[in-house]
Amino acid sequence: MQSGIAWVMAVLRSTLKAVRFWRPVVSRSLFRLSLDRWTVRSPSMSAYVIFQGDVTDEALYEEYKQLASSTVAAHGGSYIVRGGPWISLEGAEPASRTVVIRFDSIEAARTWYDSPQYEAARPIRQAASVGALYIVEA
Repeated sequence: MQSGIAWVMAVLRSTLKAVRFWRPVVSRSLFRLSLDRWTVRSPSMSAYVIFQGDVTDEALYEEYKQLASSTVAAHGGSYIVRGGPWISLEGAEPASRTVVIRFDSIEAARTWYDSPQYEAARPIRQAASVGALYIVEA
C-alpha cells in the first residue's frame, strides 16, 4: 500500500514538473495562434455596407427606408447604425446621414445590393439623397 501511494506521488510530481516546463511554450504558441487568427484574412469575414450622405427629400427617403429595410432582413443583414447623432472629432464635418449595415460576407452584401428587391429601392435612395455607398470588409 505504501509503495502505491509513493508511486502516485512520484507521477504527480513529474506531471507538475512537465506542466511547469511546457506552460510558457504552450502559452506563447496559443498567443501566436490567436494573433494569426486576426491577421489572416478569411473568406467568411463580415462585411459592412456604409452609406454617408445628405438627405435632400425626407418624404422620399422615408419611402426608401421602408423598402430597403425589408430587403436587408431578407438577405440576412442587420442595421448597426441608422442615421443616429454623431460627434465630429477630427477633419471636416461628416455628411448628415450615416447608415451601416452588417452582412456575413462581401458576397452576401453584393447579393443584397444586386438583388431585384433592392434594385427597386435604389433609384429612390438616389433621388432622395446625395452621398456615397460602399462595402468594407472587417
